[in-house]
Amino acid sequence: MPENTLEIEWTCCQLLQRFYHALDARDYDACADCFYDDGYWNRMGEDLNGLTAIRAAMSNRNPKLAIRHVLSNVHPWEVAPEQVIVRSYVSVYLHLFQDAPVVPAPLRDPKSIWALETTFVLRAGRWAIQRHDGALVMTRA
Repeated sequence: MPENTLEIEWTCCQLLQRFYHALDARDYDACADCFYDDGYWNRMGEDLNGLTAIRAAMSNRNPKLAIRHVLSNVHPWEVAPEQVIVRSYVSVYLHLFQDAPVVPAPLRDPKSIWALETTFVLRAGRWAIQRHDGALVMTRA
């Protein structure tokens, strides 16, 4: 285990939280900044290879959709000096409005729960997401 394991774990877990906060706020530049240029995201079963694909998918999100991701059970699974794998869950809540979204949106059960595995890599002194995989484990019937 690296000498600065706690610092590495904290950095990577914070980066994962930052990604989901930016995604929910529709701050797609901040989302993309969490990945490397050659990063990969398995987004709801769709393979997004590289920042161009990731940015395109985010820009195509329905503006009438209010969505929130609740990240939980965040666990640094494997920690090495230049690579960390974090396992977690994300519960997805959403509401599709007829017109522009208004807050507060009607709340229902989560639409789905995903098991995540996110690989962070340290390059040139910067931690970022190299790979972000998700597997659907529960969905609303």
